[in-house]
Amino acid sequence: MKSKRREAIFGWGILFPAMVILAILFIKPLLDLLTTSLTNQNLLRPDRLEFVGLGNYIQMFKNRDFWDSLKRSVIFTSSVTVCSIVISMLVALLMDMEFLLKRFLFALLLLPWVTSFMSSAFAFTLMYDYSYGVFNYIMSDVLHIAEAQNWLGQLNTAMFSVIVVSTWHFLPFSILVLSNALKQVPLELIESANMDGASGIQKFFFIKMPLMKSAIITLVIVRIAAAFKMFDSIFLLTKGGPGDATTTLPLWYYQMGFQAFRSGMGAAIGVVLVILVLIVYFILIKLFGEDAV
Repeated sequence: MKSKRREAIFGWGILFPAMVILAILFIKPLLDLLTTSLTNQNLLRPDRLEFVGLGNYIQMFKNRDFWDSLKRSVIFTSSVTVCSIVISMLVALLMDMEFLLKRFLFALLLLPWVTSFMSSAFAFTLMYDYSYGVFNYIMSDVLHIAEAQNWLGQLNTAMFSVIVVSTWHFLPFSILVLSNALKQVPLELIESANMDGASGIQKFFFIKMPLMKSAIITLVIVRIAAAFKMFDSIFLLTKGGPGDATTTLPLWYYQMGFQAFRSGMGAAIGVVLVILVLIVYFILIKLFGEDAV
């Protein structure tokens, strides 16, 4: 009995520093965010601070901008998640083969991982440029398949453009995870499938995919969480424009809290953003069970 109590005390003693750090870095800011969301705090009128309860939340849910930004967040998140995983899977399958310059190509594919969002946003802004961007040059002058586009300045192309950049930035991690999962597939199963005359597509869908299920599901969860709260890439490329074409929920949170100086409303949006991420996470955990852990 004493030994169990001693082990429990020892265990709590090890956990205590981590719990203190967690409380300082996460719980305290979250409580401050929640408290601010219940007030009408405005940085331009600090002397008129009042408790408004759920007033900010009621006003937010009545605001069409909230639902529009939420819809754009869903479109952006689902597009980036699906595109990054599909492209990464194709690249991982390619990297699973042996060919000349394989290591060089693999190192090149990891370039986005060591590139900051600011650097990549600047580079893509130049490539998207209407007058001298490489994308317009290839499409209009080389391939002659379309006219030059103002990629970041048109309502019908702005969201697509930021999705491309964010997908590109997410590729390296996804490629590494899926490549590692492919390496865990037993060679004996592949050899047996070859002896049975299975095609490459059959081997992928009936052998490799089931064994990679856990890695794919984990990657989906990580990608959804990262894309849903994505701010810096979109802000650096379009600042939410043109108009509000790329104003996702994190961008709207920034506009209300830091540009309109409505800290109370901004905090309410931040609380809803955290809750939505947690809801999506727990839904995925519930759907996929142990494979999502």
